[in-house]
Amino acid sequence: YFFPESGGTGCTIVPKGSYLHKNSLRSCSKGYYCEGGSDCHCKLAIQLPCPPGKYAGELGLARCIDCPPGRYASLNASIKCDLCGPDAYQSKPNSTTCTHVQPGYYRSGSTSETECPAGTAGSGGSNRCQKCMKGMFQDAPGKMTCVQCPSGFTNSANGSTGCNAAPPGSYIYGGEIKVCNPGHYCEGGNASQTACNKGKYASDAGSVKCFPCAPGTFAASNESVNCEHCPNGWLQKETGQDQCDKPDDGTISVGGAASVVISEGW
Repeated sequence: YFFPESGGTGCTIVPKGSYLHKNSLRSCSKGYYCEGGSDCHCKLAIQLPCPPGKYAGELGLARCIDCPPGRYASLNASIKCDLCGPDAYQSKPNSTTCTHVQPGYYRSGSTSETECPAGTAGSGGSNRCQKCMKGMFQDAPGKMTCVQCPSGFTNSANGSTGCNAAPPGSYIYGGEIKVCNPGHYCEGGNASQTACNKGKYASDAGSVKCFPCAPGTFAASNESVNCEHCPNGWLQKETGQDQCDKPDDGTISVGGAASVVISEGW
């Protein structure tokens, strides 16, 4: 409680920040606090260790100091607070531990975590949020993974929050929307690019259907971009054919699309 006055017979209350050791007054040690004596004889003038979550980094402190947000002290008698690691944070003072950054979030400093925004995903800890790759999306914040675009849908940029349907005249290849090639047709959606059958053609890119060859013309192969005229003397009266025919006996081809009967004496 008290210590003897120098050269006197009286006693003095031990001041705050000090303690008695074998009747000798000493400054409180680092990591400890000393409340001093009391004139009520009810309190011993001793030094006490700082509890977890607090520290004393100097000599002679009467009370311990709370660890600030972003730091912690897990042991008694700490002389400093440790900084939260790169995968953790602490938003409150007087803490004994730090909180691990949860999946779907990223560490936005030693005192907080923040949700990964839509269009990204994160595994938590010390990892940053990653943008969803082309062909994938995430429409909600705070998610661990991105989602594959459904069949017939895709997107053209990283970090997408949604997917777009392939419009008619196009198809999806390698996660990207492609314009339909000449000689093919594309219905859009999840339909693939389809080659025009024999007897049909598609001369332009982005076609939604193939067109039948007109009478007098033909397309002998798949993926045709145009139709050829029947050779001289040959005939094709129908549409959408892959060859021309010889005219019937006694007739001749006129323009490749019609025939006439040869007059007697021709």
